[in-house]
Amino acid sequence: MKIKLYPISLCGEDTADVESFPSYLHRISFDHGVHVGELIRFAYHYGLEKLSDKEKYPGVPKHIKTEDVIRPNESTKLLIDLFELMTGQNLKSSVLWFLDRNIGRSRNEVISGFRWCPECFKEMEKLEQVSYFKLIWHLTGVDACHTHRTALVSQCQACGAKQDGYVKKCNLGVCQKCGHSLSSRKTKLLPKDVINSWELIGSDLFVLLSDISTYAPDNFNLRGARASLEYLNSRYSSELKKGGVYKILSQKQVSAVIHYKRSINLEVIRRICFFLGMSLFDFISGNANKVTRRLSYDWINEIGPEFMQLKKKTYRNHQAVYQKLLESVTEMDVPPSLRMLSKINHVSVGYIDYRHPMLAKKIVERHKEFHEKLMLKKRYKAQIAAMDYFGSDKYERYHKSRKQAYKVLREETGLPKFILKKAIQDAFLTL
Repeated sequence: MKIKLYPISLCGEDTADVESFPSYLHRISFDHGVHVGELIRFAYHYGLEKLSDKEKYPGVPKHIKTEDVIRPNESTKLLIDLFELMTGQNLKSSVLWFLDRNIGRSRNEVISGFRWCPECFKEMEKLEQVSYFKLIWHLTGVDACHTHRTALVSQCQACGAKQDGYVKKCNLGVCQKCGHSLSSRKTKLLPKDVINSWELIGSDLFVLLSDISTYAPDNFNLRGARASLEYLNSRYSSELKKGGVYKILSQKQVSAVIHYKRSINLEVIRRICFFLGMSLFDFISGNANKVTRRLSYDWINEIGPEFMQLKKKTYRNHQAVYQKLLESVTEMDVPPSLRMLSKINHVSVGYIDYRHPMLAKKIVERHKEFHEKLMLKKRYKAQIAAMDYFGSDKYERYHKSRKQAYKVLREETGLPKFILKKAIQDAFLTL
């Protein structure tokens, strides 16, 4: 198959500064002059038939959040395969492909939307390079640029807008809302704003991306983390029982990973590696038996980085939480979604769905029914406005075309484009 999109290369390939896949999607959509959603639908329409084992892939997602295509999942794999086929480029290194099978991620491992270093964007501008968002900026554990040691930002410093919208009017180095350069900060940087190199919390993650940048994802041992844990558990069992890794991961959790094939998340791996003086790459690749560790398991920093602090398990009064959820539902004028209700009551969606399944089902049904009725009202409003535009004398001063009708009614009603276009088309053909 001949490529059907421009062969735009991935920025920073084979380095720790590799471009993230969401950034690549947004960048090539701008270069092709279409929205991100349109580009994805085009690739799906023309590329799916050419993929081998196309039955195993899901349908094209209707809405994709930036954080959803950072780690491997079915949708990410589909999009990677499609755009590799359509552009002829290797894009696997643009996602956190090592967070697969045996390695999971905690809930807050990946940030939502985009973050960036203004100083990096300023360098890209001076060197006349393409502006892009780096993969490492998506990791929550990284709060500062590893090159400039300055804090990352997630909003335009001029208007406060985020940069995760599907419509790209400018290149990625410019705010899509106000056109202000993302290379600027609100206030001028002072020496105190530059973080000391030994205080960079996410330096181990940068070293990990540097180490794996020379390895192809297809040749990486995804079972390596479990193999490393198996070796440490068998080789140093007596020392571990005295403390060691069991201070970070309980013996029960170790058994669950080794014997029951449970995944171990990246945050826990970082704790183990910090404790043992081992690099993340050595542990993840299964080379724990080939590196030098601490001579004594009692040697550990009293003041470790933030990810070393163990999180205490939260014990909840389920009946009290249930009553609080009911009160929240009755107090709100609009039926809330399950996600909204979980945020208000500081619990997860999974908790409500697991502990109170009947309540979760009713909340979802009520929210869905409310939005269906709301959508029906909008359609009626659009139909009335469209019929009035073509049938009454109120709009005589305007040209009676569908394009002009859309411009006038969009400004008057504020209704979505897809609703107005359908109503205008029906009214135009009827009258």
